[in-house]
Formats: sequence, C-alpha cells, structure tokens
Amino acid sequence: MKAVLRLYEALELRDAERVQRLFAGDLEWWFHGPPSHQHMKRLLTGEDDDFHFLIHSVEAFGAATVVAEGTDPTGSVLWVHAWTVADGLITHVREYFNSSVTITRVASGNASAASGKSSSASGDARCFAVWKSRLAGSAGKSLPGLVLAI
Repeated sequence: MKAVLRLYEALELRDAERVQRLFAGDLEWWFHGPPSHQHMKRLLTGEDDDFHFLIHSVEAFGAATVVAEGTDPTGSVLWVHAWTVADGLITHVREYFNSSVTITRVASGNASAASGKSSSASGDARCFAVWKSRLAGSAGKSLPGLVLAI
C-alpha cells in the first residue's frame, strides 16, 4: 500500500521523476471512462492537466492489490483505481471514472466443502464480493456497474 500512497503524493506534487520510480517498466494500464477523464494519463505523460485526485478511501487486499476511491475536489467526478504492486513497484492499474465498481475474489469450489456441500471434480468457482464503491450511491445519477475479479 505504501507505493500507492507515495504515488498519490507524487501526483499531487506533480513530481514526474518520483512517479516514474514507483512504476514497473512494463506497467499495464486499463482505463474505463470517457476520454475527457484520462487525467492520470495526462499527468503521467506531462500534458497540462490540473486535475487533483481527492482520496476518500484506500484499502489493501493481500500483499498485491490496493484499491483507492475518490473524487475530484468538486465531488462531481468519481474515480476508482485498482493497483497491483509487486516488489514495491506498481505493475498494473485499472482506472474507472463515474462507474460503480464491485471487486470480487474468485475461490475454487473447495470453499463449499466447509458448508458440507460437495463440489464437482471440475472445481466450480465461486465469487465473493470483497469491496464495493461507496461513493457511487451518492452520485445522484445512474452509473454503469462493473465487476473486477481478483
């Protein structure tokens, strides 16, 4: 989680050198939202963008996944970032704007063994919601709902 928190700090300071040191050389990036909201891309590529990521929550799931949720300073733009971190470097980011995001953990069918139910040999998978956007309900508008499996 430290790498992600340091990244937001560097973004706020517009410190491109610090930002680059936090990313793996082969950073994978996935964006969902209108092109007008590609603020992270513009900040990272040095384009003029005065967007500020106002963080409302940051949570870690295990050692590798960190989820941050926030708004712009006016509260009119909602965003969710799902980061993957390995060896202190950010290796993957999924960026969502004005979307309701639910993160699920996928478990093998063996999870049903605890309930006394038998699972098939093929190992059917179960999804368990572990996180859901909290700000989406306060948006006052209909937002697309997306599910991210980790």
